[in-house]
Amino acid sequence: MTTGIKNIKSQLDSLLKNAGVEEISSVGVKFNPSLHEAVAHEELPEREDDEIIDELQKGYKLHDKVIRAAKVKVAVKNHRT
Repeated sequence: MTTGIKNIKSQLDSLLKNAGVEEISSVGVKFNPSLHEAVAHEELPEREDDEIIDELQKGYKLHDKVIRAAKVKVAVKNHRT
């Protein structure tokens, strides 16, 4: 059963890629409000300011147009008020 599901997922991923849909990369990159929606911040002095540390929901683009922004958690060096 799992082999069949994996095959279907692979076919769906291939179909979406061929249609121009691609995932937005998030974790480890700098926050970009055009691509990402910050839903949480965490004070982490060892990480870069505005570096994405966790992806809560994947984001997608269709032919370079954002169809769903990625929901992410962002590192901050000092707590902002």
